[in-house]
Amino acid sequence: MPLLASSALPPAYASIYEEFVESYGPFRNQAAVLAHVPPALEHLSKLLMELKARQGVKPRYVELAIVVTSNSMPAVIASPITRPSSHVAGLSAAAVEALPQAGHPDLDAVDRLQ
Repeated sequence: MPLLASSALPPAYASIYEEFVESYGPFRNQAAVLAHVPPALEHLSKLLMELKARQGVKPRYVELAIVVTSNSMPAVIASPITRPSSHVAGLSAAAVEALPQAGHPDLDAVDRLQ
């Protein structure tokens, strides 16, 4: 599955794609995969941006949840296109790669809650 650029989408979806990439974090590949199903791009991107804007859950924990879930899915791990970003605020790439194991020293007590 090729990564899609925002320019391959109708303007309304391209705008959502770019807003997500610019405001949410370093997740251009996630947007490029979701772009294959524009309603998924729209709804998931807007959900993540809304969660970040509300600040009810720290973005670090949303990122942890996404990476732990993705790291637990063999098809995602096997594909370099859908492999989750190794970015979680404040964690090394080694700690992210070790998820969902909670024993890495970069994880604090709240990160280890299950």
